[in-house]
Amino acid sequence: STLLLRIFILKTKFSTFYFISLVSFILSLLIFVSRKTLDAIMIPTGTPEADKRRTDKAVESYLGGGGKILLISGRVDKPVKTSQVYAIYKRLRNYGIKPGEIRVEGRSANSLENVLFSMEKFKKMGAHDIGIASNPTHLDRFEYVVKKGKEEGIIDKDFRVHRLDTS
Repeated sequence: STLLLRIFILKTKFSTFYFISLVSFILSLLIFVSRKTLDAIMIPTGTPEADKRRTDKAVESYLGGGGKILLISGRVDKPVKTSQVYAIYKRLRNYGIKPGEIRVEGRSANSLENVLFSMEKFKKMGAHDIGIASNPTHLDRFEYVVKKGKEEGIIDKDFRVHRLDTS
């Protein structure tokens, strides 16, 4: 009878350990699967104040493991060192972002061009999951352009936009 009691206690301890291990494994798996890793983060130019908010939001996501590359999207004016793109670049560098992790799309003058010209860069990088740092109205516009681009076959169907809301 004591032998049966010892076997029962040993089995119960093993079952409890097994159950806790299984639950821990499942929770770890769920966290791993639900985590979103972005291929790149786009920072479209805007007003100087909007540029600061967008850059800060992009860096917050980037440093949190949210992206591999930061792409500044907007026209590069002459002289370059007075352009919005350069101001964003300098802000990224001040955060400690390495130059090799920053790309520039320097032709676009509006939201439509931001998306279309940036798509060329993303496609060359093999990027499909893109975070865009901006305000809600601007993000709605980007999502609309991407949706229409997919319908027209201009943008790959597997391209996904993730909102990095600056508001």
